[in-house]
Amino acid sequence: MRSIHVHGSAESDLIDIWQNSFEQWGEARADKYLDELDSGTRKLAVRPCARYRLA
Repeated sequence: MRSIHVHGSAESDLIDIWQNSFEQWGEARADKYLDELDSGTRKLAVRPCARYRLA
């Protein structure tokens, strides 16, 4: 399995995304959104050439 390396600026962007989501929709939704981003990133690491359907 490939490993995932999150660059410092990407981590900062994820924090900003969570903060904005928290302010718009609350903690549970912000957490779920970041979990979904993490899940999608991990799927791409496993199968980078696969076609994924967006929900």
